[in-house]
Amino acid sequence: MIYLLIVLGGVGLLIMGLYLMTFGFGIPPNFGLFLLGLCLFVIGMLMVILFADKINLQSLKVEMASIAPEGKPTRRRRRPIPKTVKRPRSTVIEKLKTEIETIEDKGEKETPSKEKVKETPPKKSPEKPKRMSDALKKSKKKAEGSDVVKERLKSLKKEHVKGGESAEDLIGDSIDPFKGIIDNMKSESKAGIIWSFDASDVHDTMRDILTGASESIMIMYPWIRNLDVSILKKFMDTKSRIIIQEASLDDEASVELVKLLLDNNVDIRTMPYIHTVAAVADNKTGLIISTDPIYDSFEVGVIYNDKKSVKEIEKLFEKAWSLSEEISLGG
Repeated sequence: MIYLLIVLGGVGLLIMGLYLMTFGFGIPPNFGLFLLGLCLFVIGMLMVILFADKINLQSLKVEMASIAPEGKPTRRRRRPIPKTVKRPRSTVIEKLKTEIETIEDKGEKETPSKEKVKETPPKKSPEKPKRMSDALKKSKKKAEGSDVVKERLKSLKKEHVKGGESAEDLIGDSIDPFKGIIDNMKSESKAGIIWSFDASDVHDTMRDILTGASESIMIMYPWIRNLDVSILKKFMDTKSRIIIQEASLDDEASVELVKLLLDNNVDIRTMPYIHTVAAVADNKTGLIISTDPIYDSFEVGVIYNDKKSVKEIEKLFEKAWSLSEEISLGG
């Protein structure tokens, strides 16, 4: 019992020491209380460590049992006697068995009739033999359809479409960004369509239009390094303005080309992204190409020779020119 009291006193000193040590962390700190708390904490820790093992818990239990008041003797409870369940008579059980057997027999008699109904499948009507003439007709129709498509593509490539409405229907969604321009070109428009799956015809037509200019050229083109040398020379010989993509200045070859053109009085500006080519030569001929020319894909271009359509393309270019930024090349 004495050791237990000593241990409890040690725990109290531990708590008191921790409380006094907190004053040492206040503002301003009280070092006296901190040292006093530290001493009490160490003394309490030693008391707990030295006397905790000497406590005899069994003796405490005996003392507590002797101190406890004597109560009335407890009576033992009797176990409940299970009641006997009356079993049904044998006659009742036999009657139930016979009823169950009769129900099962009825179910067995009814099931085979259902199974027989399910097993009899409906008679299939005899299929008519396919004639060879039908297959030949289908193959002929497919061949005729492919020939019509080929002839249609060839005729589109050779002939020019008359009127802005027919041009808009054929181009469709390929030049969605310029639908507003095409709507303004419906009247008095003489348009020509150029298209190609490998972009050769489109680029050749653009080169012919730009190199044929004698006074001025304005063009939006993403990658300057992909332009033909004859077009670059024509930029130097005419009053030209060019808008290129910012990413076009990532390689040294493009930077050298830009420096050369700037030295020859060619105005060049940049935009973050350019996904459509637009050009005007001598304020007479306009050109719009639907897709980025660096990719090998189906490309469509539209050529305009009437003044109204060319002015609309010039408005488009002037708007882009106002949004573009000047080039600043270091060195």
